[in-house]
Amino acid sequence: MTVLLRSSTTLAALLLLLPKTFVLGSVKLVMQNGGASQCQTLWAKHTIAVGNVCVEADQRNPEQLIVSYETRDGWKLDDAHLWIGRNISEIPFMADEPADDSKRSVQQQQHQDQPYQKQQQVDLTQFPYKKEDLAGKHENFGFVVKLQHLGYSCPDTQAFVAAAHATVTARSSIRNGNTPTLQSAWASHIEPMKKHVLQGATMINRINQWQDFNFTLVCDIKNDPPEGAPKRHFANQVPK
Repeated sequence: MTVLLRSSTTLAALLLLLPKTFVLGSVKLVMQNGGASQCQTLWAKHTIAVGNVCVEADQRNPEQLIVSYETRDGWKLDDAHLWIGRNISEIPFMADEPADDSKRSVQQQQHQDQPYQKQQQVDLTQFPYKKEDLAGKHENFGFVVKLQHLGYSCPDTQAFVAAAHATVTARSSIRNGNTPTLQSAWASHIEPMKKHVLQGATMINRINQWQDFNFTLVCDIKNDPPEGAPKRHFANQVPK
């Protein structure tokens, strides 16, 4: 049995016909265009593309995924954090502070009927996958994610939500004798844009403090033959 990674669930109707007792066999991850992995751009400061984060099959172990980080253009990894779940509401957040009206923007103060909304900060220390000693010396790093730990079993077409974070630094600044600048970076399929929030008659720009992306594991309807089973031939092949 093969497992496919797609950004949509076009096979969902067929998969409902599959037995509920499938045992996970080989894993194959593809995008809608048939690629071997699903990659997102790693954005620093919301606008600087510093690398990629890719979800792909572990070719040596079909029971797990590899989520790999790769930087480019002189950027290096200082740390990496990863969270994967079913619902973004499950992502660990820092304890919310009481709203402080003194922090209301000018636009918000003009609309007293609109409560001050403080953006929650994710708690990276609570992410289940983390590597915090890369020290700005590496361009590549990968996490091993067990499918069992994700609660995945076939057939299951519910999408996963992933939040992939990294702290990156430009090593060129070190070579030039400048103090390296650490930047927080998040993986997203599009460049993070300012959100336009309508409050009264005023449009207020907001930028997400963190980003996420979705992926879906889809079980193929073709089963691997059991061990010792006779070889089957396609109609256009002549048995030897």
